[in-house]
Amino acid sequence: GGRNMGFVLRGAVQAQVGERVVALLGEGELFGEVALALDATRIATLIAVGDQTRILMLSQTCIDRLKDPADRAQLWRNVARVLATKLRRLHE
Repeated sequence: GGRNMGFVLRGAVQAQVGERVVALLGEGELFGEVALALDATRIATLIAVGDQTRILMLSQTCIDRLKDPADRAQLWRNVARVLATKLRRLHE
């Protein structure tokens, strides 16, 4: 299942399902949050676009180790906002 999610710090990543490009994610965008939240199998492969791309990976273990429960709650609220925004875009 999805045990981590990523955050694009610099550059971009391309999401592919098979040979088809389904998304281009740029700086500040999150990926893998659905698989992490659901502990589900990932459906896309992500490929860095360029040598300067940098991502931050956050594992479930890392999130669980946040000492302050308010920090964990804020992280999950932000993930929920990202998911809600993506869902809204699908219906526009």
